[in-house]
Amino acid sequence: MNLLYIDEEPAEGNRVIRAAYRSGHFSKSEVSTILPLKNMEEMIEYIVESKCQVVISDYKLGDKKTGIQYDGLDLVREFQDRYEGYPCFLMTNYVGEALNHNIDVNVIFPKSDLEPDENGKPKTELPFFTRVKAKIDEHQTTIQTKAERLIGLQNLSAERALTADELQEALDLDDFLEAAMSKNDAVPRLLKESALAPFNSILQKAEELLGRLEVEIKNKSGN
Repeated sequence: MNLLYIDEEPAEGNRVIRAAYRSGHFSKSEVSTILPLKNMEEMIEYIVESKCQVVISDYKLGDKKTGIQYDGLDLVREFQDRYEGYPCFLMTNYVGEALNHNIDVNVIFPKSDLEPDENGKPKTELPFFTRVKAKIDEHQTTIQTKAERLIGLQNLSAERALTADELQEALDLDDFLEAAMSKNDAVPRLLKESALAPFNSILQKAEELLGRLEVEIKNKSGN
């Protein structure tokens, strides 16, 4: 499954799902809808286990289904706080209300965007599900590029000692990938830097020594 839509109204959820596969970006087997679970922790666990590539949630989740103590905005915030950069969107008929909260405006879209205009064409130049597919592709490409670079640095370290800049780059890449996979399970940056501190010191001294040697060799050559 690539796309998971969360809504308290099954009919509304099915409408969004139909619009998703009518867009041509998702097949019927790649999209699914679910009613919000009462506990947000259970909802997040379900999303993770579903292995979906994008989460789309209705803004109002507790208006008609009793016992829901969170809304779509709460869910998106909490999920992206744990899985940085994960593609998430809000669909709502209450755009103005949702925008009053401190959230990226690029996450919120009106449900009216799902309906074509009077000529049967999308209402916006960049239809909603085209944006969704682009966000999925961007996220996956970024992760793949950074993972390949980190593996490249790891392979390079087997051939020679990494420079201080390369070590810092490796730490930055590792931080990003850990945050994308789960911030809760990430190793604190301070611990990583503490573990590498002796190596950084040695590398910096070695680089300084090489620099001095190069200067001395040039001076001798000039004499």
